[in-house]
Amino acid sequence: RSVKTLGILESLHHFHPEFFLSLTFVGGMLLMVFLSERDWDLVGPATLAGVLVAFTSLFTALPLRSGRYFSGVLFLDPMTQFGKALLLLLAAGVLGMLVVRDRRGRVFAPQGYLFLTLALLSMLFLLSANDLLLLLLSLEGIGMASVLLALHGGGEAAECRKALFRGMAASIFLFTAVAGLHGLCGASSFHEIARVIAKKPVPSSFLLPLLLLLSVGFFAKTSLLPPFRVHAWRKTPTPVAFFLAGGILVAGVMGFMRLFFTLFLLWEKGAGRFRIWTMVHEFPWSLALSGVALLSMTVANVGALFTREVKGRLLYATAAFGGYALLPLVFLNGRGAILSLHLLTLLVVTILGVSWGLILFDEGRNWRGMGRKMPIEGFFTLFFLLALVAVPLLARWERGEFLVRFLRSEPFVTPWGSGGAILVVLFLANVLIAFVSLGHSAISLFRAPEGELPSLLHFGRAPLLFFVVLTLLAFSTPFLLDLAEKIITNF
Repeated sequence: RSVKTLGILESLHHFHPEFFLSLTFVGGMLLMVFLSERDWDLVGPATLAGVLVAFTSLFTALPLRSGRYFSGVLFLDPMTQFGKALLLLLAAGVLGMLVVRDRRGRVFAPQGYLFLTLALLSMLFLLSANDLLLLLLSLEGIGMASVLLALHGGGEAAECRKALFRGMAASIFLFTAVAGLHGLCGASSFHEIARVIAKKPVPSSFLLPLLLLLSVGFFAKTSLLPPFRVHAWRKTPTPVAFFLAGGILVAGVMGFMRLFFTLFLLWEKGAGRFRIWTMVHEFPWSLALSGVALLSMTVANVGALFTREVKGRLLYATAAFGGYALLPLVFLNGRGAILSLHLLTLLVVTILGVSWGLILFDEGRNWRGMGRKMPIEGFFTLFFLLALVAVPLLARWERGEFLVRFLRSEPFVTPWGSGGAILVVLFLANVLIAFVSLGHSAISLFRAPEGELPSLLHFGRAPLLFFVVLTLLAFSTPFLLDLAEKIITNF
């Protein structure tokens, strides 16, 4: 049967479609890095978003697909080795970008490479940390290297100081949590703390606040770094900001997963193996994944709505795609692979448009009115925006299912009863916000040859026409995908 149908969906299902989807996304963005000559501001953050999508999808799909719900402790070692390899590859890629920049006359000072080395070592320590003290030192090393690189790159001093002070405030949470756990358990190793909790349970009134402080400090230390502090990194070379942002968040996600896998596991005395708390088995993972996906889509699209630059909208739309890519994980079966195939097809098609835009237009102001001067490139760029924004409308899990039936089925209604109505409202509101942002960007491409982009209050009738056309295109795209799938299958 696989020979007859080329085994497209079966292969995607068995070999984790989210990984191939994310790998295609990262590869496309890296391709645009090498195709681009001067526009580093767009490509670096977009590649970062692709890396985050890859890791979030891969390391969430593997444990959940097995049906064991985080019961595989042996998953930690391959994950750590894979993370180390990726960090080294990212470092090598960024080094190559800096060499290219040096040949073009934009020299990166030698001391900057020392700061990058410190950041890389701290990242490697973070993703393989098995001790609270090593975890704390690695986070502090990353924070110090980031601030030094921001100052070294000519970042605004006031913003750098704010980032430094906020990082120090986050360190207070970490110090408090580490001191409390060490005092209650008499150890700082993850495994030792888990064993002590299993032998002599610590009261939840002490343990839960400490774990909460540890989580808050951990996420604050990783989220306060680039690209979230945009003003502090405005003058820093984008490859450097990309490496720090991507590497820090990748190492942070892996480090937190290692912390979660170890501290939230109890050691069964005499059994010689780990078991998981009952709350972990009963946790609604589908609800959590859907919430994260909806939150990332909404926040990114709202940010795009209030951004006055086309490049900024491309960045936010790329970040929103991370939420779209998480949706197939909710099903964890072959039906989710169909959406992954659609997303992968859209990415392959839209790489062409953005590549053309990056090659031909190297500054944000040159994007304005591009559709009037070069309609073909403008169309592909608009299709790129459509692909990132209208992906939820293309979501369907079986042949013939569209948005309405999709919202009436899992994961939006069945697991949670009446609570699913709230998710439906949020989902539709997010789609509406995304279309408003898309219409704004489209008008700037075809109607604003000079000056700043038009504000939302001066759109007139143009957005209505764009919304109608894009909605029809969004609902007609599944038919085109079906036709392409039939052609490939018959071939």
